[in-house]
Formats: sequence, structure tokens, C-alpha cells
Amino acid sequence: MSASADDPARAPARMSVVATIGYAAFISGPPLLGFLGDQVGVLQALSVVGVMALFAQLVIPAAREPQPAHVRPERTVVDPGTI
Repeated sequence: MSASADDPARAPARMSVVATIGYAAFISGPPLLGFLGDQVGVLQALSVVGVMALFAQLVIPAAREPQPAHVRPERTVVDPGTI
């Protein structure tokens, strides 16, 4: 949700899309799982949730900001005479 509000000019529209998707999943998810559980069994229906969670883990890098490949952390030099 915080990533959807990064750009102040488009934050309201992006936030409304994220909220709508979350609300739709909250409302439609349990009935769909119940229907699927009735058709193929509860274990197989709940495995769909696991597969979706794995898919979400795989697409996480796509949501990150790209970083330059050659960025190194700054080093601080300590003068031994000041310790």
C-alpha cells in the first residue's frame, strides 16, 4: 500500500485500485475456496492458497526499485590516534 502512494500526483488513484483489489479478494476469496473445496476437496482447495503465496514470493523483486549494480557502502576511516 505504501508503494502505491509514492507519487503524490497519482496516489489517490493508485491507492483506490489497491484497496479495491484487497476488498474484492476479501469478499470473494472465502466463497471461491468453499466452492473449490466442495468440488475437489478441502486439502486441494487450500493448496491453491499455497500456490498463490509462492507466486507472490516470486514476483516480489518486480515491485522493488532498481538499484545500480555498482553501489558500494560508504566506509568510514578511523584515525588510530583518536581512539
